[in-house]
Amino acid sequence: MWRLRPGAGCAAVPFARGTRRAGTSCGARASLGARGFSRAVRGGVGTRGRSGTGAGGAAETRGSSRTVRGLDSTETSSGLSLMKRWINSSRSGLSSVRCDLRLDSVRFAIPLTPGRESNSVFRKCASGIADFELPRLARVVSLSVVIPATDRPPTLARALAAVARATAGPEEVIVVDEPFEAGPAAARNLGSHRAGGDILVFIDADVEVHHDAFSRIRAAFDHDAKLDAVFGSYDDDPDAGTLVSDFRNLLHHHVHHQNAGVATTFWAGLGAVRRDVFLRVGGFDEQKFPLSSIEDVELGIRLHREGSRIVLDPAIQGRHLKRWTLAGMAETDLLRRGVPWLRLLLEDRSHSTALNLGWRHRAGTAGSVALAAGLARRKFRLVAGALGFLVILDRPLYELLFRRRGGRQAAAGVPLHVVHRLTAAAAVPLALIAHALAGWKRRRGRG
Repeated sequence: MWRLRPGAGCAAVPFARGTRRAGTSCGARASLGARGFSRAVRGGVGTRGRSGTGAGGAAETRGSSRTVRGLDSTETSSGLSLMKRWINSSRSGLSSVRCDLRLDSVRFAIPLTPGRESNSVFRKCASGIADFELPRLARVVSLSVVIPATDRPPTLARALAAVARATAGPEEVIVVDEPFEAGPAAARNLGSHRAGGDILVFIDADVEVHHDAFSRIRAAFDHDAKLDAVFGSYDDDPDAGTLVSDFRNLLHHHVHHQNAGVATTFWAGLGAVRRDVFLRVGGFDEQKFPLSSIEDVELGIRLHREGSRIVLDPAIQGRHLKRWTLAGMAETDLLRRGVPWLRLLLEDRSHSTALNLGWRHRAGTAGSVALAAGLARRKFRLVAGALGFLVILDRPLYELLFRRRGGRQAAAGVPLHVVHRLTAAAAVPLALIAHALAGWKRRRGRG
């Protein structure tokens, strides 16, 4: 496992009353020359920030694409300036005045209540006397990216390069490439316990995040104080370029975009969760899922059960680099996802309609079974009816395939979608048998 710390910036934090100098984790120091107005910023490496004023009048920092760089004492004359603004409340009808302090790209808007006392405070701000307390600023969240890579995928370098290019990037990147026998669940857990950020951002080693992915993640947690987890989607431009790969990746894109909003599940291909919440529920279940499976879905169910707020935001996107084969797709849909997912629902006694469990997908699975039965029995009216039903039902998906990859991909998408749904249908009896056997073994063990 190894760790990267991109950038060398600092985050703005609240100023203490009467403080002339404050320590920083990156050696930043700032002063304003003759009047001795000394302030410093401190925080995690590479933290971004900007300020805004809320309805209650308190200043707060929010995510931004600029980094507040550390300044030494010789650079502060150009990097730090004291800005003043006087608003005559009696003339303008406004209810407050502000004293603005600008540090490089970060501005602290300090609301002041009109009146005799505020005039005095404002004069002190304007003259650079630092003996008053600034309003407390909201804490800037820090991001720790965790990438499981124990199988040493060849796409890892591209995934890391995309993280490095992204704006408002993470404070640290943790790549877990050992032990070799660890699956994705165990690798993510290991990286999460070593992480120091407020938010854990899980990214698969075959995903190139979009340049604005981290900006959107920061904004999601910044704008929703009750948010515990958020996850995104693959984009509509997969890399592999084969019929099967493009279908599978665009299908994922389509399903996530159709289910945006509050969610009861989670996705670790590109998903973020508060570290304290993640640790409180026990992380990924690496015992139940030693190999790549639905460990992220199961985590989402536990988070939801504990009352956590999860949101699917398909605007948080990454490009999938995985190359699928027909056999690999069928194996994954049946053994890595279909059977485990249904067993999980049986154990949890859940009636979830999230993502692939929605009623549209259930109807599509029934139509696919009818189509296969018609072909097997050579009942061509049934085949034509089932095929027409499926095309109408999934028209938005086929339009997406046509729009992104042309008529050949759209035509291939119909039988590939039928195969995908037939594997889902085949998972039902297998999951029921496995669930019954597991229950029998538990009863036998107690007896």
